[in-house]
Amino acid sequence: MITKSDMQFFRSLHKKEGRVASAKFLVEGEKIITDLLMAGQVPVMLVCTEDWATNSDGLIKGRKIDVRTCRPSDIERCSTLKTPQEVLAVFCIPESKSIHDIQDGLILALDEIQDPGNLGTIIRTAAWFGIDYILCTENCADLYNPKVIQATMGGFNSVQVIYGNLLSMLGEMKKKGFVVTAAVMNGTSSHDFISPSKMVLVMGNESRGVSADIQAITDMRITIPAFPINSLRMESLNVSTATSILCYDLRKKKCEKGR
Repeated sequence: MITKSDMQFFRSLHKKEGRVASAKFLVEGEKIITDLLMAGQVPVMLVCTEDWATNSDGLIKGRKIDVRTCRPSDIERCSTLKTPQEVLAVFCIPESKSIHDIQDGLILALDEIQDPGNLGTIIRTAAWFGIDYILCTENCADLYNPKVIQATMGGFNSVQVIYGNLLSMLGEMKKKGFVVTAAVMNGTSSHDFISPSKMVLVMGNESRGVSADIQAITDMRITIPAFPINSLRMESLNVSTATSILCYDLRKKKCEKGR
């Protein structure tokens, strides 16, 4: 069973202050937690209904997991979801990687992405397209916000997200031979863009786009053309949608180049 103190702890993880103080974060949902357990991740604590524990015995039996069963109403009190599921888990926040670990390939950089749903979707997209690293400004949405974790659908487990001074990090990436490319409205069409082997794709803030100081140090610019060409029925695309389209275009060209 879980105590009132446990519930208070779970609810403290809804906020960044609680996550930073405890160095832990909350994960909700049967699919994400099942995938994490199957990938070998071990939660600090797993809280579930008796039914879920019985049905998932093969996942948790014989492992050093603090499993506590409770009523669905108790999970509801700890959950951030409108429709809570039968299980939630607490994991330790892992030590962040360094940009010095990055050697090549396609990297994403996010300039002040504020919406947790957008960040989570971008991480999920990165995982799908085999992108291992995302660089974030310090005031991007927090990776371990429950809404971000939920939106990643487990993708956070395979993508390294590094926070810091983005200008400085991009400067370091340029020294390592990466071509810094900004997604803007007046760049080279993604249909015609020739992707370098070492590239950082910078996606901008939901309302302001890529900031002027970041654009000033970029090497290239890329744009998703509207259809019909030059027909702008909308001012812009949602940043997570735009990221997905660009990642697809860039990966498609790499596959075609390898034929």
